[in-house]
Amino acid sequence: TAPAPSGKRYTLPDRIDDWIAFQPPPIMAEKAGLAEDEGLISKASLEKAELSFTYLLWIANYLESVGLQVHCVPIYVFLQLVTKHVIGGNPYSVMLVEARYGRLLSQLGFAAESERLVTLSGLTRLRLTEAEKTAQLNRVKASYTTAPKPKTEISVANDTGVPKPFLVQELMVHRLWIELAQVAIDMGELPRAASLLSAAYEHAQALKELETQGEIS
Repeated sequence: TAPAPSGKRYTLPDRIDDWIAFQPPPIMAEKAGLAEDEGLISKASLEKAELSFTYLLWIANYLESVGLQVHCVPIYVFLQLVTKHVIGGNPYSVMLVEARYGRLLSQLGFAAESERLVTLSGLTRLRLTEAEKTAQLNRVKASYTTAPKPKTEISVANDTGVPKPFLVQELMVHRLWIELAQVAIDMGELPRAASLLSAAYEHAQALKELETQGEIS
């Protein structure tokens, strides 16, 4: 629970229907985007918000894989708060959470809420233009730096790009596209999935990520 300005207390839901209908109080959503209050879910308390996002998705993946979908609902509610108000600035992370949450609610039998979230996510209307793919690739490449040559007499055959840590600064967009493609496949949106995987493969090639290229292939 958390104290409200009026003196009453906000209480988290304890039933699945209430969790699905739950909306964070406006003051909570507002403070989440600020780095002021360490007692709340915010940029101050989640210093590595992108890392938290990745771990929460991993937990949701595991719970879904063992048939515990009902326990994932609070996780997706929390992920919506993190993506929209703490991380910010990445439409694909918001789209992924809403699309996956919609898929989950469909599995739980909440058809109306599932359809609303999938529509809200925009996944079924997503079209990656060449300009968008190029802009995203240039953004990722800008996060790379050329490795300095060692101060020895040993020559280096070629300089390779050494990636900076991405845990705090941003989520890798091609990884989000791969996740979105999986949701699109589950929804029967095969052309959409193919477009996302094609764009992700181009990124993986440019970044020389052989493991990711193999995963997509």
